[in-house]
Amino acid sequence: MKRLLLLSVLFLGACSQQAAGEPLVIRWTAQQTGVGEAEAPQMKLSLLNDKTQKSLYDTECAGTVSVDAVTDAEGNLTSMRCWWAGGGDDYAVFETENALSVRHRTVDEEAGYGEWEEVAVIR
Repeated sequence: MKRLLLLSVLFLGACSQQAAGEPLVIRWTAQQTGVGEAEAPQMKLSLLNDKTQKSLYDTECAGTVSVDAVTDAEGNLTSMRCWWAGGGDDYAVFETENALSVRHRTVDEEAGYGEWEEVAVIR
């Protein structure tokens, strides 16, 4: 039986607007889609527009997920960590002048943190 895991976090964007004068509210969701190597849960992560339920960014990872687990990325609005057996992936949303920037990095308990790479821009 598949277990469905839904995690969410809300962010009221002061500068990122959905419509004139209306703040964009975003939330992460995570859904287990299967089981992979070493029994790692296969997860689909989505960053949703909470009002329209439209996906703004989607990706996949292997492991368990934690919302707002990235504590060392100054200025991130919301984050998601996917972790399994000593390594994983971090995703974080940052506000830029006219958009939201979704960034990714790898994490390894021995090698540390990789460099942030922008994977999506949301206007």
